[in-house]
Amino acid sequence: MSDSLPEIAVLVPFTDDDRCELARVRAEVEAQEGVDARLVLLDLTTEGDLDVSEHRHLRWTTPSASRARRRALRDVTAEYVAWHSPAATLLPGRLRRAFEALQRRPDASLATCDYYLTGPQGGLIDRSSPACMGEAPGPGWEAGVLVRRAAAETAADLDFFPSELELYRRLRDEGAVVHVEEPGFTLPQALYRQGWEREREEGARLVRAAGPSPTPTITVHLTADAGGWRELQACLEALARQDLPAGRFDVQLDASASSEDERQRMEELALPFRWRRGCGPNPFAEATGDLVFLARTGVLPRPDCLRAHAEAHERVEGNAVVFGPEREPSGSARTALGEWAQNWKDPLARAPRAALSLRAGNVSARATALAELGEPAPDSGPLGAVDLGLRLEASGGAVVFDPSAEASRATASDLATMRARVESMARWTDACLARHPDLRSSVAALLPRSSSLEAEERRDLERALEQLGRLDLQAIQGLGPAYAQTATDVRTQLREFVPMLVDHWWTEAERPEPAVPASGAASGAASGAAPGAAPGVGPGASEKLDRAAARVRPRTPEVSVIVPTHDRPEALVQLLERLGEQDLPADRFEVIVVDDASRRPASEVFDAARASYPLTFLRQSQAGPGVARNLGLEQARGRFVVFFNDDAVPGRECLRRHLQAQLGRGDGAAVLGAFTLLPKHRQDSFAEHVETSLALFAQPRMKAGVLYDGQSFCSGNISIARESLVRTGGFDESFPFAGGEDSELGLRLERELGTRVVYDPLAHCGHDHALDVRGFAARRSVVGWAAYRIEEKHRETGLVPFATSDEAAWERLRRQVLETRAEMERLVEHAQTACGCERDAALGPRSLPKLRPVFEQVATWGQHVGFLLARDRCRPDAESLERWFEAQSAGAAVSQG
Repeated sequence: MSDSLPEIAVLVPFTDDDRCELARVRAEVEAQEGVDARLVLLDLTTEGDLDVSEHRHLRWTTPSASRARRRALRDVTAEYVAWHSPAATLLPGRLRRAFEALQRRPDASLATCDYYLTGPQGGLIDRSSPACMGEAPGPGWEAGVLVRRAAAETAADLDFFPSELELYRRLRDEGAVVHVEEPGFTLPQALYRQGWEREREEGARLVRAAGPSPTPTITVHLTADAGGWRELQACLEALARQDLPAGRFDVQLDASASSEDERQRMEELALPFRWRRGCGPNPFAEATGDLVFLARTGVLPRPDCLRAHAEAHERVEGNAVVFGPEREPSGSARTALGEWAQNWKDPLARAPRAALSLRAGNVSARATALAELGEPAPDSGPLGAVDLGLRLEASGGAVVFDPSAEASRATASDLATMRARVESMARWTDACLARHPDLRSSVAALLPRSSSLEAEERRDLERALEQLGRLDLQAIQGLGPAYAQTATDVRTQLREFVPMLVDHWWTEAERPEPAVPASGAASGAASGAAPGAAPGVGPGASEKLDRAAARVRPRTPEVSVIVPTHDRPEALVQLLERLGEQDLPADRFEVIVVDDASRRPASEVFDAARASYPLTFLRQSQAGPGVARNLGLEQARGRFVVFFNDDAVPGRECLRRHLQAQLGRGDGAAVLGAFTLLPKHRQDSFAEHVETSLALFAQPRMKAGVLYDGQSFCSGNISIARESLVRTGGFDESFPFAGGEDSELGLRLERELGTRVVYDPLAHCGHDHALDVRGFAARRSVVGWAAYRIEEKHRETGLVPFATSDEAAWERLRRQVLETRAEMERLVEHAQTACGCERDAALGPRSLPKLRPVFEQVATWGQHVGFLLARDRCRPDAESLERWFEAQSAGAAVSQG
């Protein structure tokens, strides 16, 4: 390299999973043009044995790539530092272009770039631009960063903290970020999609971290199981990602259950929370917080888990144990056995009594109650929580289940792991029943019976199931319909034979001599729930927090769902039922349905008492969806408002995704979710045209995370802060039709508050609406009418093709519309017939290439009609439209005469 070329240190963290990428990354760095690029390998592998001769090799014990980048600045002298990732492919000119961009802007400290997304075969299929995404630059963006060393040194030096994102936001606010539009690297689209939720969670953490640091109110009592440092590290990262304000909780590591090596490694970490060792006979007495959360390695609390526990205890009167569900991460079961293991529950978890469902890892209680109960039962593993719950019940407390306090747990993917889990649970169950012998009679029927398998028979079965269990059934099904039966057969065999092995492992597990209960109080608690105890309802039996037994005060909902409706009773019932299936707990949202003078009142269509969530029906004389939404807004109590059309079919995660997206942003953006036709309505060319164009909605051409202008505000599936709506006055009630009234509000939100629209496909809704070409033409006239009115009101919106004062242009448009009316009617009839034939014969959208120009002609003509209606101060409803055409025809005849 020439001495005249700028030196750039390329920091690339490598873990054990990245070993195979080392040669490629090295070659890409060496191929950089116009700069002296020096690879600095940040070795985070277990062995620390990666070899990159002629380049820097730095070995770090920190598990955090962010902190390794920060620490590497001590060992490099280059003025410019590039961040890169082994998952990305570095393009040859990336560093040179970024360097030149910073040279042109001496006041800038950090440069980002566009990047390509690649498909399964490596081809380029999309493009992402951090510059279009505001505060959330998108997954993988940091692989394209070039930063001045002085700025990089100001990043936070903490493990498991979003240091890169925090630095980017800070420099962006200071106007010190430049962007290179030419793509600088590629990233697999699968990784890009997987990173969306994590990126959003990181944003939420930074929003909360900006507040003052409170006194710790939660003590996390963390027990390290035999999984070793990797599991402990994963649990620490999950705790570090909690969306509570910084300083709200601290961590107490159970010294008796962790190794000296683990404690030493924790000493070396820089964690975004305080931690200490708990060594006393009753560690709960040492808790500094008001609540104690019993964490355990192998169980990873979701980012909102601790907050959900704290909120649940705020609403519970008296002492209670709160526990939440433990679910495997979506898509985590990569093997057939993993699929089976996801649904396996130990015998006590299947008991109807709530206290027997408690498992350390996702349980909390008040510190004072735990301190009074005394020393937790030793040698009971996660079932020590059962012992605590039973004793708390006996003292008059309650056991409550809160589905929002969710955690994930690792899935057994092989027979050896599954066997170890079963045998451990057998020993822990014995220890629990030894302390509570009166439970034996009530759970005896649930415990496995002695196995009848002979030794040789068991070995043969294990060998066979080991082979079957390793199969990736999702991959097999992906090969096509012919392989679906193979996957079904494997699942059937596992359901039949794995339980036989589980019974054998359970009954044959080596057990130590049962411990004698420390006092009679523990065993006495097992005879049944004391007066005032919660009835036996476990998470499998109920997804609600038991209000009666736990004396729970209702909370103000965080989300208000507003639905205007008019004469679509079946669709409305479907929507309200789907809202009852949301994975956002029912007391975190409310639903307000505003009936716009339906012939059958909406309150008669669906009984509000059936709803598991707060449901309110309002009714108005027919005035349109904008007025209806404003009426709902007056009643809304949530911090955020979600608008749905009455024909929306929200996915189970839709409301939670909206709430997470809003909590993860600091820019007040409106979050627009996906709104796709249900498959039953996507059977012809017109439906396919709507789903792949801007014919009705903006989403088909939008990219996730990009900030769009306010005119993209679409009320079919969108969320926004209620305060923003109140400040702008809500919907303009002079727009009484469905079409354009939401765009006008979005334009006003942007101009008055700077509100933009960001697309988030994870907040997904189906659209249950049968579309036809004739109805589409009528809708386009409404859209044109609204566009003209918006242009009159706001000016220079670009929605109307020529100035309102250009009378000659408008007269030409009027003549064109009238002269082509008959032709448009013919085209509409032709397209309608062709699409009907496609549906009837189940041909699918085979005629789309020929019909798409027809659809576009019809759309343009309908919109022009709408312009003229608005200009002539006529309403765009069917009756007014016919009268307007009659008047235009009469006027034209007089003019010709």
